[in-house]
Amino acid sequence: MPLDVDALASMLEPGGPLSQHFTGYEFRPQQVQMLRAVAQSLNEGSHALIEAGTGTGKSLAYLLPAVHWAHANSQRVVVSTNTINLQEQLYHKDLPDLARMLPFEFHAAVLKGRSHYLCTTRFKALRHAGPSTPEEMRVLCKVLLWLPGTVTGDGDELFLPNPSSAPSGLA
Repeated sequence: MPLDVDALASMLEPGGPLSQHFTGYEFRPQQVQMLRAVAQSLNEGSHALIEAGTGTGKSLAYLLPAVHWAHANSQRVVVSTNTINLQEQLYHKDLPDLARMLPFEFHAAVLKGRSHYLCTTRFKALRHAGPSTPEEMRVLCKVLLWLPGTVTGDGDELFLPNPSSAPSGLA
């Protein structure tokens, strides 16, 4: 189902749902222009390369049409970021803000690069070989205590003060 680009753009207009939901909301014409380009690209099944400066409101300009398109079409949308900080901002701030504002439910998940997750094959080999230093023993103990309780498997949940001393089997 194609998106109603004008209806989506109107959400960003002064007096629209975003201005009512976010205190201090500032209308940005460039944000509306970007939202229109993203929505049109989703409708056409095409790619879009968009460059926008700081303060444009890029996150909402692509998340709003992406969430609407995913919901209307019962499809998944992948948003890839260049930094973990932006990924965290989208997941912990922007998407929850949209969830409170939109009249439908949607789900989101975070997938980080493979260096953030435990390689079970290498970890098993490391456990079998045994730690070679007291520091490796401490790290292995922390991992063994962490494993049964992790929901995400994200190694960032572990507190390793000196990650460079971690055994090579962890990532």
